[in-house]
Amino acid sequence: MRPFPPAAASRGPDRDLPPNLRRPNRTIANASLDGAASEARDHDLPPNLRRPNRTIANASLKARGATLPASLQGSATQFAYYSLLLFMVVYWARPEDWVPGLSGLPVAKVAGVLAVLAFALTLGSLPGRSGLPAEIICLGLLGLELVVAGALSPVWRSGAILAALDFSKGILIIVVIAFTVRTLAALRRLVFVQVGCVTMIAAATLASRHFNQLGRLVGVGNGMYANSNDLALALSLALPFCLFFLLRSRNPLKKAVWCAAIVAMVCDVVLTASRAGTIATLVGGGLCLWHFGVKGKRPVLVGAAGVLALAIAMIAGARLKERFAATFSSEPGSKAALAASGSASEREELIIRSLVVTAQHPLFGVGVNNFQVVSGNWHEPHDVWTQMSSEGGIPALILLLLIFGRSLSTQRRLKSMASGTETEVDMWTGTLQAALVAFLAASFFFPVAYHYFPYLLVTYSCVLYRIVQQQEEGSLQVDKSPRVARSLWYKSIHAS
Repeated sequence: MRPFPPAAASRGPDRDLPPNLRRPNRTIANASLDGAASEARDHDLPPNLRRPNRTIANASLKARGATLPASLQGSATQFAYYSLLLFMVVYWARPEDWVPGLSGLPVAKVAGVLAVLAFALTLGSLPGRSGLPAEIICLGLLGLELVVAGALSPVWRSGAILAALDFSKGILIIVVIAFTVRTLAALRRLVFVQVGCVTMIAAATLASRHFNQLGRLVGVGNGMYANSNDLALALSLALPFCLFFLLRSRNPLKKAVWCAAIVAMVCDVVLTASRAGTIATLVGGGLCLWHFGVKGKRPVLVGAAGVLALAIAMIAGARLKERFAATFSSEPGSKAALAASGSASEREELIIRSLVVTAQHPLFGVGVNNFQVVSGNWHEPHDVWTQMSSEGGIPALILLLLIFGRSLSTQRRLKSMASGTETEVDMWTGTLQAALVAFLAASFFFPVAYHYFPYLLVTYSCVLYRIVQQQEEGSLQVDKSPRVARSLWYKSIHAS
C-alpha cells in the first residue's frame, strides 16, 4: 500500500494553482479549530480562570492606540515626564536667583507649559482604568470654585481671578504627575529631584548665614525661601524623604551625604526660630522614628536622632526657645521676644477676623488673596483652613478637607497592603504619612493654602497607591489564570 504523502509534498502542487482552487492550510485550520475549541471549553470555566478573548483584546488595543502610534505615545509620555522634572528643578531650586540672565525669564511657566502640552499628546493613549483619583478630582473642583469665587468677589475681582488661575496652573502639573508617573522608579526619581533641590537650598542657606533684623535665619534667593517660616516648613517636609533615601541607600558615601543633608536642614529650622516649622519637624521626625526606628528595629537611629536634636538645641536653639517662651508670657524681654509675643496675639486676631469674614461671605468668600484687603492690617490669616474659608467660602473648605481626608484614607489602605517585611512600598508609605501629618500639624500656623508642596504629598500618595494596586492586580492575574489552574479544574469536573 502506497504511504500517504507528507503535508509539505501534498501542498507543493497547490502553489501552481489559482488561489480559489488551493486546499486550505491544515496547520492554520487546525490552529483555528483548536483555538475555537479552547474558547468553547472556557465558557464552562469560572470567570477568573477564563482566557481573555483575543478578538476583543486586540480590538480594545487598536482603539486605545488609534490616537498616536505606540512609538509616538511613548516619546510623548517621556517628554512630559522629563518636562515635569525640569519644572520641579525650576520650582524648588529657583535657578533664576542663581544663574545670571534668567531673572527676567518665566522659566517655571515655560517648563510647566511644556509638561502640559506633552501630556495633552498622551491623553488618547491612556489606559481606560487610569482615571483620576478622588483627591485630584476634588483639587480640580477646588481650583474651579476659587475662580468662580474670584469672579463674584466683592473686593477685587480681577486680582482674585488672576491669583486663582495661577493656583490652577499648579493643578495641571498635579494632573501630569498623576498620569505620567507609573512606576516606583519614576516616583523615586521625581522625589529625588525635589529633595535634592531643597537640600541644595538648605546647604547654601546654612553657609550664607543671612539673618534678618530679629536674628532669624532667612533663605538664599527670593520666593518662598526668603521668608523664615516658609523656609522652615519646606525643610521640615523634606526631612522624611531625606531619611527615606538614607535608609534605602547602601553606598556609605551616599549615606554620609544624606546624613549631612538632615543635619543641615535641622540646623536651618532651628536657626529660623520658626515655632510652626519646629512643630512640623518634631511631628514628622517623631513619626519617622516610630516607623523606621521602633517598628523597623533600628535602635541606633533613635539614639542618633536624640543626640542630634539635643546637640542642635543646645548650640543654636536660644532664639527658638526665647520665641516659644514669649508665646505664653506677657513679660517684657528682648526685641525678638516682644516681636514673638506680638506675632502670636496678632495671629489670634487674624483668625477671629477670618471667621467673621467667613460668616459674612459663606458661599464664595472674598476671593483669593483678598483677605489682606479686608483684614485691616494687610496680613493673611496664619491658618490654612480659615484662609480657605474666608477667601473661597465654606464649599472650598469642604473640598480642602476632602482632599486631605481622602489622602489619609489612601495611606491607611497602603499600610493595610504592606507585607510583614519592610519593602520599598512600606518605606514610601511611612515617609509620606510622616510628611503629610507634619503638614497638617503645621497647617494651623501657616497661610500656605495655595502653595504646591502639600498637594504634591497628596499626589505622591495617589501615585503610590495606583502603582501598588496595579502590581497586586498583575500578581493576582498570574496566580489565578495559569494553565495549571485550568487543568486542576478540568480534573475536578471530570472526577465528579
